Amino acid sequence: MSKATFHVNRFFLGSIGNFSVQESYAIIRSSVELENHKHDLLAFLKLDTAIVPLGYWETFERDLNEFYSPYDDEFFKQNNLVMAIVDQGSSLVNYEFVGFEIEFGLLTINVKRKAPMIQTMDFVTWVLNLELNKSEKEFYSVQVILTDEEYPTYRYHDIS
Repeated sequence: MSKATFHVNRFFLGSIGNFSVQESYAIIRSSVELENHKHDLLAFLKLDTAIVPLGYWETFERDLNEFYSPYDDEFFKQNNLVMAIVDQGSSLVNYEFVGFEIEFGLLTINVKRKAPMIQTMDFVTWVLNLELNKSEKEFYSVQVILTDEEYPTYRYHDIS
C-alpha cells in the first residue's frame, strides 16, 4: 500500500503560483535540489516588492527557512518531496489530502479544497508538500486535482 505524508503551509504573498517557473510545482529529490529551489525562489521574490512587501522581507525569509528545515540529507535518503503552489484569494480556505497515484510517469495528487461561503480578501499562497517514499514508482511530472467543497451555509433567523 502506498503511503505519503501531506503538509499544508500558508504564506501571505502576492500571486506566485504559475509564476516563476513554467509549472506550479517542484519535484525535489535531494537536499542540494532543495537548496537550489530555495535560492531561486528567494532571488525571484526579491525582484518584486509587490509579492513580498519591503518591511516583511526578514520575517518571510525566516519563515521560509523554518519551512525548509525538516528536509535534510537524512530525509532525502528515503523520500522525495513534491511542492505544489496554489494561489487563493482567501486565507480561510483549507485543504485536505485525499490521495495520490502514479501512472505513466505522472504523479496525480488529489486534494479537497474547503472554502467557506464568505471569505476574506487577503491573497494567500499555499504550498502543499507531499512527502513520498523513494520506493514509489518513478514520476517526472505532477498534476494537482482540486475538488471543491463548501462549508455548510449558516442561515440567520429573521427576528423582525
